[in-house]
Amino acid sequence: MGYKLISFIFTVLTGCILAGCGNKKVNNMLAHADSLISKEQDDSAMAVLEKMGEKGLIDEGDIAYYNLLMTQVRYRLYLPPLPDSTMMDKSIEYFKKNGKDKELLARSYYYKGVTDEERGNVKSAILNLKIAENTAKGIENIELRNKILGSLAFINYRNDEFLLSLEYGKKYLQLSKNIKNNTSIAYALDVIALAYNGLGKEDSADYYMSQVIPYLKNIKEIKRAALLNNIYTNCNRLENDKAIEYLKESYNIDSSSVACSNLARYYYKMGMIEESDKMWDKAMQETDLNLLIKYTRGLIKQRENEGRYKDVGELSKRLLVLSDSLKHKQQEEKIKELQTKYDNRIAQEKLADLIRLAVCLAIIALLAVALVAIYNKVKAGKAKAQLAIDRMQMQALEAKIKEFEKEQEERREKGNNEDKEKDRIIEDMKRALEKLKEKNALTLSRGRELYEHIKGGGKTSKWSNDDFVAYIDYYWSVDIAIISKIQTTYSGLSPRYLFVCLLLHQNLNEDDIMRIMGISPSTVRSIKSRIRKHSV
Repeated sequence: MGYKLISFIFTVLTGCILAGCGNKKVNNMLAHADSLISKEQDDSAMAVLEKMGEKGLIDEGDIAYYNLLMTQVRYRLYLPPLPDSTMMDKSIEYFKKNGKDKELLARSYYYKGVTDEERGNVKSAILNLKIAENTAKGIENIELRNKILGSLAFINYRNDEFLLSLEYGKKYLQLSKNIKNNTSIAYALDVIALAYNGLGKEDSADYYMSQVIPYLKNIKEIKRAALLNNIYTNCNRLENDKAIEYLKESYNIDSSSVACSNLARYYYKMGMIEESDKMWDKAMQETDLNLLIKYTRGLIKQRENEGRYKDVGELSKRLLVLSDSLKHKQQEEKIKELQTKYDNRIAQEKLADLIRLAVCLAIIALLAVALVAIYNKVKAGKAKAQLAIDRMQMQALEAKIKEFEKEQEERREKGNNEDKEKDRIIEDMKRALEKLKEKNALTLSRGRELYEHIKGGGKTSKWSNDDFVAYIDYYWSVDIAIISKIQTTYSGLSPRYLFVCLLLHQNLNEDDIMRIMGISPSTVRSIKSRIRKHSV
């Protein structure tokens, strides 16, 4: 009996040791593959991962890591994404649950995004890239943050959101310059030029695209093709002799639909109709709707010039179908709206988290009472209540920042080490405060414009009711006490009447009010009389 027990324990222990060794070996192989990827030795990394195989993995963490690395290396090697689209979902779920490595989570969201776009799921791609952008804030891997910015710049361009593409493109360029990544600089300049081109600003597009040329020598051949195509387009516009050289080099590297369409136009221009038709046939095999519509329009124009009107009719019908499909797709995806909603949600979540973290229960209770009181007094709609809430939140954050900074200063004076966690909280609160200020600045920009207009001697003759509302909303930030006093004294005042009250409280006389509002003395007296009737 004793022998059997000892034997059993020995077997169990041996199994555990072997399993531990096995896990360690797996971990080492995964880490080695990741290291090879970081050194851009993607073929070697793929060999390591294929040798391991997914079936030999037992640990949930190893599976998550393996899925991430396999997806990443396939993407870098320009291989089609694996059929199983849930692989990255499993990685994301694991890294979220075991939130020790923020970088791995950000990487997972990023590669989920870029592979979703390859699968044609643009909505999911955008959302995952936005989450990756937010998750990657503060991580040490600046290259990853830069990749995310670049992907957001290009995906917005490919979906005709040129202003957003330009915004991300300029962030991408700045960070690429900071880390001295010449390849990224070239791509950033490229996407900025493309965005300007989409906005119809050809001079700006030509300027940025011309800056790409010196960087071409730093770009790997397979990545250079797209850049050469774009350079060709701009050089051709500028009648640069090297334009066709760039185009042919691009086609020789990668006979993409873009290169084929450009060559088709060039051959037609040179009178080489047969060669042009062959290139058009290749270009029209494209599956991307935006590109296919562009090529169809180009081919229609060429066929009209050739007098091939039967082809024009057929192509026009096809263009109509393609345009309807694209319109339907864009309506479903609503790319810009999706990103804006995500940004707003993240901002609100961060603010809520910071308030829960930084403000004690007593302050929160006091804030709640104050907000209720303000809300009951204002009674002017959701927008005004939100402005009031924002102002109270800003005051609370400012007070807490000062308190924490004072505590840190006292620690330094006493020769104690600073509380690193408190430093992080202070920085988070400062960012939240700036976000609130930016939000209020955007909300109140129209009101401020109108306020300055009146101060500068302007009139209200062309103002709408919304303009009076905007002026009043902004006045909250100028003199909250006056607004509160007026709305406590009077009830149910229209925006126009409230505006008159504010003018009176600025010590303006009836002549001033007549000039500003373009009304007669009798109308001024009538308004003042009606205001008095609203007295509480």
